[in-house]
Amino acid sequence: MLGGQEVRKSLGMRDGQKAQDYVREWEARETEPKSTSEPMAVQQAKEKYLADAAARCLNESTIYRYRLLSKQIGDFAQKRSLRYLTELDLETLDTFRSEWNDGPRSSLKKLERLRAFLRFTEKRKWIDNNPATELKAPKVPNKPTMPFTREEMIRILTALEPYGKSAVLILRRTCG
Repeated sequence: MLGGQEVRKSLGMRDGQKAQDYVREWEARETEPKSTSEPMAVQQAKEKYLADAAARCLNESTIYRYRLLSKQIGDFAQKRSLRYLTELDLETLDTFRSEWNDGPRSSLKKLERLRAFLRFTEKRKWIDNNPATELKAPKVPNKPTMPFTREEMIRILTALEPYGKSAVLILRRTCG
């Protein structure tokens, strides 16, 4: 019992004597000791995330987009005097997203990258939960690709006639 309330919490210790000593410290203070480590800084988390992306040998264009998002997060955090990852809550991320000038598809991809970054920090226990999972994805209009009309197919096949059998082989490879 701490402060009149029952506390059930794993101490993560195997040694019973150390666990008892730890509980006695709690009882003496009448509160659980707070973590003495400082929360993870946004800048440091960005650097570690980009290093992880490079270590995973991701495509250079993917890493470029991660760098771009990292820069945007850093600029946003600096403008709002946000230093720690724990300050990136749902409301703050709403504000961050409202500043994007992207179309729906680009905005969706950027949201996916933001969720991946915060999932990375969550897995490393730098934040308790990923607030970006609560952000609704933008609605992306579906633009179906229509098949060629009869006239278009005739023009395509007519244009291929001078190439003979080699054109047929190319068509078979590309059209399956």
